[in-house]
Amino acid sequence: MQVDFNAINAVTKEITIQVPAADVAVAWEKHLRKTARSAEVPGFRKGKAPLAMVERLYAERTTEYFLQDCVNDYFDAAAKEHDINYLLFPDVKDVQWEKGTDMTIKIEIEHEPHLEFKQLEGLKVPYTPISLDDEIDKNLEELKNQNGRVVDVEEAIENDHVDVEYTLKIGGEEIKLSASLFAGENPEARALPELIGKKTGDVIEAELSGMSIKVTSRNTALDLDNATKYPVSVMVNAISRMQYPELNDDFAKDMEFDSMQALRAKLAEDMRLANENKKHRWPELRCGG
Repeated sequence: MQVDFNAINAVTKEITIQVPAADVAVAWEKHLRKTARSAEVPGFRKGKAPLAMVERLYAERTTEYFLQDCVNDYFDAAAKEHDINYLLFPDVKDVQWEKGTDMTIKIEIEHEPHLEFKQLEGLKVPYTPISLDDEIDKNLEELKNQNGRVVDVEEAIENDHVDVEYTLKIGGEEIKLSASLFAGENPEARALPELIGKKTGDVIEAELSGMSIKVTSRNTALDLDNATKYPVSVMVNAISRMQYPELNDDFAKDMEFDSMQALRAKLAEDMRLANENKKHRWPELRCGG
């Protein structure tokens, strides 16, 4: 793992982390295996579907969580190796990765300026105390998100992942394409509001841009104009949703603790130890500008 630093100004630094493709491939396979344990794939017992099929069905969702985990893990490793200290929440500016390639992560941090005080008498530094309970709640929320699982559902709601089949005419010839969409409006290029409330087997008529058809079917060779709208019949083949556990005693037991109280106590102790070792380190990173 290569780590480069670029000073933006006296208090801001850009950190570029480049992880070799071989290391990322190992992490990706491990992430897929974790996903496969809870994935429900038609024709297979829960957790028994081949990794290749899990990857094909859920790659888009699992990639999102994989990249977030990678940012956390690789930045944490870089921070330990290079003794990186920072004041505010690190800002993840960019993550670039395609399967089989190196991963590049760009993060900005704000750090203390190098100052010399000739007279410190009477100096007061304002600070905002951080509530331990609030930090524990944030960590529990992160644990909940990390333990989400993909489940098949009957009817689509906002943000559900929907596997569909397109039927459209190109050059006078009717063709069919497998595609993946989201119910609702986000992300714009891969979402269809009309899917909300639809069930497996339902067919809707829509007008999709050439670019949207190419992106969602992962077929960039189609002879379609990117900006032109095309009439398309969209048949729903499968609907899946991320399901997250409740933060209760049962969740704590799944995490190998006797109760939620015991889990919170362990998180509190870990935070106290981390705070003693490095005052300006946060327990987790999240992607986002």
